[in-house]
Amino acid sequence: MRLSHLVTAIMVFLVVATCLQGCAPSGGPKETVLVFIEAVRGADSVTIEKNLSFERLLIEKDGELYQKLPPYQRMKALEKFRENMLYNLTAGKSRAFGEIDPEIIKETVLGDRAEVVVVNRKNKEKSFVYSLAREGGTWKIYRVVEH
Repeated sequence: MRLSHLVTAIMVFLVVATCLQGCAPSGGPKETVLVFIEAVRGADSVTIEKNLSFERLLIEKDGELYQKLPPYQRMKALEKFRENMLYNLTAGKSRAFGEIDPEIIKETVLGDRAEVVVVNRKNKEKSFVYSLAREGGTWKIYRVVEH
């Protein structure tokens, strides 16, 4: 076997293996939101972390400042933000997200972006709009706005 054939075979194998791990279909945006809400209720930091895009959340919050940081400081800022967010979500400081009895009233998907509107069955006056983006084949929440 020639070296070029071997290299091609290895590259094809790596692409297929990567796709099998990362391209498998995941739940849609509304399923992601419901799993996230349940994870907050149960203070399940592993599941919370799987469903949030921390970098996009940080950019939404402090985009200009974050973008101006050198790469090393960005990594440190992102890690600190992730730690604080997980602590706040699991320590009961985000009761508004975890204590709702969720009802999905609207799901809008446009390519790799989506919005899911959730109301609380107990108090329909309050709604939450979850913005999601597809990252690596899975939906990740990057913004939650209470209305």
